[in-house]
Amino acid sequence: MADLPQQNTIVQYFADGITTTYIVPFFTPLEPDGTPNLDVFTQLSTATPVPESDINIWGVDYTYTPNLDPLTGGIITFLSGHIPPASWIVTIVRDVQASLDVEFSQAQTFSGFTLDMALDKLLLISQQNKSYTLERNLSYIVNSYLPESTISANVQIPVLQPGYIWIGATEGGVVSAFLDQSADSSTLRSELASEAPVTDGATLVGYYDSVNMNPTTVSAQLTLLTNAVVAPFPTGTIIDFGGGTPPSGFVACNGDSYLVADQPDLFAVIGYTWGGSGANFNVPNLARSVTMGSGGVATGVIGNTVGSTCTGETTALTDPLQLPSHTHGATTTTSTTFTASNVASGSLLHPVVGSASSTSFTLPGTSTTSIADTGESVPFNIVQTSAVVLKCIKT
Repeated sequence: MADLPQQNTIVQYFADGITTTYIVPFFTPLEPDGTPNLDVFTQLSTATPVPESDINIWGVDYTYTPNLDPLTGGIITFLSGHIPPASWIVTIVRDVQASLDVEFSQAQTFSGFTLDMALDKLLLISQQNKSYTLERNLSYIVNSYLPESTISANVQIPVLQPGYIWIGATEGGVVSAFLDQSADSSTLRSELASEAPVTDGATLVGYYDSVNMNPTTVSAQLTLLTNAVVAPFPTGTIIDFGGGTPPSGFVACNGDSYLVADQPDLFAVIGYTWGGSGANFNVPNLARSVTMGSGGVATGVIGNTVGSTCTGETTALTDPLQLPSHTHGATTTTSTTFTASNVASGSLLHPVVGSASSTSFTLPGTSTTSIADTGESVPFNIVQTSAVVLKCIKT
């Protein structure tokens, strides 16, 4: 391919929604199955380029027909249903893969022909690289390219002077332009703080109210974000917090008194439920306490309405019915009772003289039992396994 001239390997067109054919002004080799070594991208001119989704498929979206002299290029034709709409950009790039089919070590198959093929591919890839690095800077991703005069002169992109930027030119390509307003932080802050059209935060940064579906200012966006963050915690919500100081928008549930005027939203929710009167109201005092749901049946220990409380981490059992089944130690003292038969009167066992003989005689005995006291009435712990956190309420 010694007669292949130096060629640009990338070209770009603006579509009109009607045109189906576009000129490819550079040589495009074909694979054995006819696939051209081309990448064809189409995208809306104002859209962010995404190569993976913008690329078109040969045989599905378009076809390629080489010229009679293929070294001069050819024509791509978009198929029905795949014609680029108006205001879209069509970018055509030669894409020869950097690979070789034959190695020098395979001497039996390496010939002058295969050497020509390898050198031809090297030439094509070199042209591609030149187009990317010198002419297009960032390939098709940038969508704004240097003027043709710069390309033809084969010069690199000049270094910008301080205060200059690259900007798209009316006649096509890009030109350097002076940034007439310094982008210092004070200028940016003042413009972001502005609520005026064009210079407001919505225009500069692109803030968007997804709820009302319209652009918004910086101030409105910050309010929107703040409301979105606190929305899961309506006023009066009680939370467990792992830090030692309540988070923003919360106060500790320690029974403190607050002025109604200082906390009108919280007062509107809890009122005097947890104490207070007149100009002051109290927040719940949940120190050393756990919470339970309202309702159900009240007991003598605690009620069933919001604000009911009870105290005590220990208790002592006083009702015998609450005592577990148990035993006591006992001591018994006994005197013996016995009976004798045919005892003569006047004898030791029957000392009454003159009385008749008795066939039987009984001496009564006595028995005394003492039951020992047990227990010391010591209160016992009724606290479940616990971890102490800071109870807080949303103001």
